[in-house]
Amino acid sequence: MNHSKSSHYHTLDGLRGVAAGAVVLGHLGGPLSPIPVSFHYLAVDLFFVLSGFVLAHAYEGKILGGLKTSTFMMIRLRRLYPLYIAGTLLGVLQIFATIGATVPVASLLSSTFLSILILPTFFSVTPEPWLFPLNVPAWSLFMELATNLGLVLIWKRLTNRMLSGLLVVLGITQLALILRHGGASFGIVGDEFLAGLLRASFGLLLGVGLSRLPKNSVRSSQTAWLLLGALCITFLPIGLNSASLRDVLFSFVLLPALVLLASRIEPGRVGAKTFAVLGRLSYPLYVTHFPLMFLILGTLKHIHPPLIGSAIGGTISFIGCVIFAWLADRWFDQPVRRLLNERRKRQELVGNGEIVV
Repeated sequence: MNHSKSSHYHTLDGLRGVAAGAVVLGHLGGPLSPIPVSFHYLAVDLFFVLSGFVLAHAYEGKILGGLKTSTFMMIRLRRLYPLYIAGTLLGVLQIFATIGATVPVASLLSSTFLSILILPTFFSVTPEPWLFPLNVPAWSLFMELATNLGLVLIWKRLTNRMLSGLLVVLGITQLALILRHGGASFGIVGDEFLAGLLRASFGLLLGVGLSRLPKNSVRSSQTAWLLLGALCITFLPIGLNSASLRDVLFSFVLLPALVLLASRIEPGRVGAKTFAVLGRLSYPLYVTHFPLMFLILGTLKHIHPPLIGSAIGGTISFIGCVIFAWLADRWFDQPVRRLLNERRKRQELVGNGEIVV
């Protein structure tokens, strides 16, 4: 059955939720992970593409109609910042609980200040030179916001020809970076900053390009679930042995195909509800899981040390992260964003002279 342009992409939500879960399982890794996820970093590329696709769907008309850059960025910050700051505070707690004694106070305070501003850290805080040492996955959020800003600045001039040219240049760059790094896992540390920015730019513009293709939504619950299954298989250590070749095929073939198909396939009623939950949990899970899983594992170590080296401990940590994500979304993020939106609307009314205070 054909439908007109969908106002919501449930299958894309499902892909986003599966990808976030794969990231958590991949970060648990080794004997801790109940599922051997090895290529979880590819989920980040999916996030970049989905960001470009969804932003184009939701905001391109508004931006072309005169939406200010500052207004657009404030909308993005209201969406991302509350849970981001929650993840950052968890990161501060996790560092104090694990390696706090070895971290210089000045470095920790400086990194915390930069993190509050959603800015990367280019000096040593932890043994690894992460861009966001308090909450490592936050590097991709910074890259997303930076590329969002660049996109909105050029959007009115972003013709299909210009977009195609940028995608060719960035695609060649992405290919070169994958071959240079032996895979698509780059951008997370300081000396890969530019590479990460280019990686995010390619994904974002690829999503915008996919959003401009003709749309014809079809309801097929079985196909929607098959797409989620295909994404799951992508993250597992099966198939090609070459990470470079695998990541090239994912970046240039499987990823755009998955997003394109998922944007056109809508599940049935049960699938739509399930995928909506997966999508709603994806961001809180992604942005809080890294410090949280270490806090959970540290707690398990004190309760029952053998759990630390087992899949049981990893499963408990994974479930704990999912439960926390659900609670954070329901009892923190949604109320905070509702409050911020109400405040924004009130300020707009005041600015229009409709309310006198």
